[in-house]
Amino acid sequence: MRIRASRLAVAVVAGFLICLGGYQHASAQNSVVITLSYNGGTCQQNGASAVINVTTSQSVSYTAGNSVPFQVSFSSSSCPFATCTISGSTPAQTPQSGTGGNTYNYNGMTINGQQCNNPGSMGIHINSGP
Repeated sequence: MRIRASRLAVAVVAGFLICLGGYQHASAQNSVVITLSYNGGTCQQNGASAVINVTTSQSVSYTAGNSVPFQVSFSSSSCPFATCTISGSTPAQTPQSGTGGNTYNYNGMTINGQQCNNPGSMGIHINSGP
């Protein structure tokens, strides 16, 4: 009887730990960090000059590395966030209602005071689902 109770206790604890681990992993997926880089006029986000997919429930934050100043801007007529110009001091943004299913390309980008030649090839696509 003791062996059966011990096995049950181990199974319950293991199940709890698995669920707890899954919960932490899911919460980490609720934010996207976009890392910007500059290379002689050509800029990238997360290692590519392409659009990044996010969902309507994910918050999006931008960085260019350790204290490197940057600015990313969307057209005011095609802006997925409440703030259309994002810099290093801008807090994480969540896509506005009604933006799901659309792609929003940047209309300007500077990193460390250097103008990017290709901002229109990058941006974010907002998927409607989780």
